[in-house]
Amino acid sequence: MNLPADQLVCLVRDILLALEVRSVDAEIVADNLVEAELLGYDTHGVVRLPRYVHEIQQGQINLSAEIRVTHDFPASLLVDGDWGFGQVIANRTVDLLVERAQRQGVASAGVFHSNDVARLGSYTTRIAEHGLLGLMTVNDGGGSPHVAPWGGIAPLFSTNPLSFAAPRDGSPPVCVDMSTSICAASRILLALKEGESVPPGLLLDAAGQPSSNPGDLFSSPPGSLLPVGAPWAGHKGYALSLIVDILSGALTGAGCSGADARETQGLYFHAIHIDAFVGRDVFTKHLEELVERIQSNPRADGVEEIRIPGERAILERGERQQQGVTLVPAVWEEIKRVAKTLGVTM
Repeated sequence: MNLPADQLVCLVRDILLALEVRSVDAEIVADNLVEAELLGYDTHGVVRLPRYVHEIQQGQINLSAEIRVTHDFPASLLVDGDWGFGQVIANRTVDLLVERAQRQGVASAGVFHSNDVARLGSYTTRIAEHGLLGLMTVNDGGGSPHVAPWGGIAPLFSTNPLSFAAPRDGSPPVCVDMSTSICAASRILLALKEGESVPPGLLLDAAGQPSSNPGDLFSSPPGSLLPVGAPWAGHKGYALSLIVDILSGALTGAGCSGADARETQGLYFHAIHIDAFVGRDVFTKHLEELVERIQSNPRADGVEEIRIPGERAILERGERQQQGVTLVPAVWEEIKRVAKTLGVTM
């Protein structure tokens, strides 16, 4: 199914409104999920909507959440999300963080009691659009174990993603947005929904043997995703995952991987005001010269251009805004089922 982005936003919003979600919250979540679709992050887009509907119906998402700051220091804050929508909590935290970094030079924020935030780059890019450097890490507070520690075979970590964004003059921000596992678990789930196998080198089955069957990740007992760098340097992805868990889980109090808790997202943010260091002009000069050196590097056979992180997504958005967003049949059928159940007109 192919839909114009604005129609898809309306459909997602109407489904949430049918569940008595506050209109401002429904707009934020719908915009966030469809933005992910436009940028090519299909695994972080509307495929998550049926899950949100289920979590609302089970009382896991608090529709009356009151976000509050529990620890307040000049250059840092800790936020209790009150189990609201992750997108709403993360956006509010970014607003507080940006104001503090602009005043103090640097600022950090932690969040606990948050549900799924979807695509991390949405928030670090917002920070960069204010002329700041932005960093974000997320764990699942002990829920959603999918990645074994390097050398192990039992899933313990979540995919523990991180994102970093830097502002540019006249160009979209540099935006790194990646899991510390070799791919997102939602990509394996999407392959399972589509009845496809996954490439070798992503999965181990429950016995620790290589697998291309996406069902092995969700079997009982479950298999595991490999960390970034596997098979030869998986210790590096494992180490990055550990850093994410410490910042997002231990420092925020949201909980660390392996704690056998309900799925909750611990969020850590850091923002840096460039003028507190060399100033925007000097920073931009160095960054743009680096970009030029990267893009003028001799290219491997078959490579037309060397892209800066974030550029592919911007190109994808331009194409999808013109051509519409294409949803795979399994995802579209789930959304139709949810809409019908809630009495939402398609």
